[in-house]
Amino acid sequence: MHNAADNGLSDVLIKALEIDSDLAKVQDKFGETFLHNAADNGLSDVLIKALEINPTLAKVQSDDCGFTFLHKVPLKALPDVLIKALEVDPNLLLIKDNNGKTVLDLVEKEANNKNCPAGFQKRVKFIKNELTKTQGNTSAKELLSARKNKERI
Repeated sequence: MHNAADNGLSDVLIKALEIDSDLAKVQDKFGETFLHNAADNGLSDVLIKALEINPTLAKVQSDDCGFTFLHKVPLKALPDVLIKALEVDPNLLLIKDNNGKTVLDLVEKEANNKNCPAGFQKRVKFIKNELTKTQGNTSAKELLSARKNKERI
């Protein structure tokens, strides 16, 4: 499965998730799952499907640095995956790696990247502040509503 992710075989990985999502918990010698590899290779369709089928897959952390596959998403600029994670369970964005960094910390750092859309950093800061304030107990619907009503971002 790791090789399929490395070779961009999204259809194979999605089928595997549909048959048995626990296959995505199998870790290589670095503690990474095929979802980590899928994130490395920008396979957002696979990651979104994993979040839809079994959101707990986003809690599997690698042995070497404690990254979930979501920690790799900001480095590859896959905002659609982050939005899906926010819809499914905002707490997934608050899981800390071995250095104490959350997915949102990494997104915030990468938001300065020239590839990020205008206003992205401001939205990330707003979401991070809201989630931190409510200790992750804010739904995506509440966040989006608060964003519309409080701040025109």
